[in-house]
Amino acid sequence: MTGFAAPQVVVVAVLNLNDNTPTGLVTITGTATQNQTLIATNTLADADGLGVIAYQRLANSAAINGATADTFILDQWQISQAITVQASYSDGAGVLEQVTSAASANVIAVKTGTGGNDSFVGSDNNSTVEYDFASGKCHNQYYPGRTLSADGKTVVFKGVDGTDTLTNI
Repeated sequence: MTGFAAPQVVVVAVLNLNDNTPTGLVTITGTATQNQTLIATNTLADADGLGVIAYQRLANSAAINGATADTFILDQWQISQAITVQASYSDGAGVLEQVTSAASANVIAVKTGTGGNDSFVGSDNNSTVEYDFASGKCHNQYYPGRTLSADGKTVVFKGVDGTDTLTNI
């Protein structure tokens, strides 16, 4: 036969032009305080189909390793950081969708110690250690209202429930 062209293979890419943005919210409930539990919930819907939802907790926008369940217990590593949760899933068209909650308040430290006076012992070359009960952080900055002992080894300041002492031994 003459005048006929040889068969050709044509590849056609099909684009998902109807990707629907998810609707609904991801929310965090609970108290943003150390040792408290935050719970993630969602009201997500997707016209393309809703896949299995996975959660990832973030502290100040950085992923928290292993924090992927719908519940999360806050620890000392999240103190003074805002927590969000990101829900992600692949919709019915195979598109990865992600929705992030509003941020919690910054996590508050639990004030620890016993009722009354507490003592904290430092170590050699650590004579300026201070503990700020308001922020829950140890640091080497000046603490207003502190009293330094005559020997320069003990810092006394007003704590949450009494007078607290830091001693360098």
